[in-house]
Amino acid sequence: PDIHVLDLVLTQLRTNAVAVSFLHVGSQFHPHCAQGLVPYSELMQFISCATFGTYIPLSATRNYGHDGLNTYHEAFLTWSFKKGASVHELTTPVPRSGEWFVSNQNFYGNREPQLLVKKQTEDEMNASLTTVLCCRLHEGFMIKNINVKESQLELNLMLPWANHIYIEYVMSCEWP
Repeated sequence: PDIHVLDLVLTQLRTNAVAVSFLHVGSQFHPHCAQGLVPYSELMQFISCATFGTYIPLSATRNYGHDGLNTYHEAFLTWSFKKGASVHELTTPVPRSGEWFVSNQNFYGNREPQLLVKKQTEDEMNASLTTVLCCRLHEGFMIKNINVKESQLELNLMLPWANHIYIEYVMSCEWP
């Protein structure tokens, strides 16, 4: 899809706190795709991750947790900050028996992408931690990790911006 349209749609979904979830039914590709079958699982995974939704492939097991909720209940009926932890865990499709699957290692798209880090800018702000954190969380950033070192607090935030492209935002401040 067009990156500008995707960015606009994701911004609207994040602003209105809409979590988009997918239950993937069918194979990744089939020469006779039925109406409504979306073969681009990476796009579905990205959109669900960027909106704090859920992507469940058909092969997900239905395990019950200690609270009586199975995998589907947990994914579709609950909301958690832990959903953002699976950003880098976009799964590669695994073929099941009888499923149409094309695999050719000579094509670049078949390999896992290597994530690179590029520092864009560094700046100081005169604002409280809670103000900046609330603003960034509202924009769709998720908390990647928190580090406390002596009297410094460091928060790493991440925004899924496009497929395999993440914007990281690091904040640090004095802690009590």
